[in-house]
Amino acid sequence: MTECEFIQRTMNKLGSRMSILRLRIASADDPAVQDAASEQLRSDTDDYRLAKKQYERSDCGDDRWSRD
Repeated sequence: MTECEFIQRTMNKLGSRMSILRLRIASADDPAVQDAASEQLRSDTDDYRLAKKQYERSDCGDDRWSRD
């Protein structure tokens, strides 16, 4: 596995987890559950952005991740 493939997989995994956390925040009735999911979402978002920067620094080809 190359560095680019590893970073890509990391970004995909984080994106998937972030989607699940957004769903949990939207569907939870318990504020404690929402707060915990929001905290994890913030952490995962920061990790995703760091991975994206590393992806760009590693010159891993076309940037298909242009939303952030």
